[in-house]
Amino acid sequence: MPTFRALTSALLSTVLLVALGVAGPPGAPLALLAVPLAAIVLGGRLGIRHAAAVAALSALLISTALGKSVAVYYLAMAGLPSIAVVCALRAAWRIESVVALAVGIAVVCAGVVFSISFGDLSAVPSAVAQAWRESFDTSVAFYRDFGVSAEWLSDLEAQRDDLLRGLLELLPAIVAVATGLEPAAVR
Repeated sequence: MPTFRALTSALLSTVLLVALGVAGPPGAPLALLAVPLAAIVLGGRLGIRHAAAVAALSALLISTALGKSVAVYYLAMAGLPSIAVVCALRAAWRIESVVALAVGIAVVCAGVVFSISFGDLSAVPSAVAQAWRESFDTSVAFYRDFGVSAEWLSDLEAQRDDLLRGLLELLPAIVAVATGLEPAAVR
C-alpha cells in the first residue's frame, strides 16, 4: 500500500506541475523546474522501475490532458533525464557527473525533438527568438495590468535587445553552474 500511495502522489504531483507550468499564469513555467523531482525521489527510494513507471504514466496522463506534443516534450526534457539520474545516483556517481548527465540527455533529447518538430535545427533560433519576444510582451502586459508606470515600461521595452544580449553572454556561465563544471581558470 505505501508503494501505491507513493507512486500515486508522485504521478499526481508531476502532472499538476506540468499543467501549471504549461497552462498557468506568467511566471508559472518555473514550476517546470520541479517536474523531475517526484520521479527522482521515488526512484531513489523504491528503484529504477518505479521512476520509469512514474515517467511513463505521467506522459500518458499529460498526453490525455494536455496533448501528445506536451507529453513528448515532458519525456524528452524531464522523463528520460530523471530515469538516468536515478540510475546514476543508485550507482553512486558524483553529483556533478549526475547533473551533467541529466543536462546532456535533456539537450540531446531537445535537439531530437526540435529537429522532428521544426524539420531542421536551422529553424530553432527564429522560433526561440519569437518565443522570447512573445514572453517579453506577455511580461510587459502583466506589469501594465498591475499599474506599472508607462515610462518604466517603455524603458524596459527599449532594453529588450540588451537584456537578450546580456542573457546570451551569461549563458556559458549558467550552463557551467548548472552542470557543476569548474572553469579552467579556477582549477
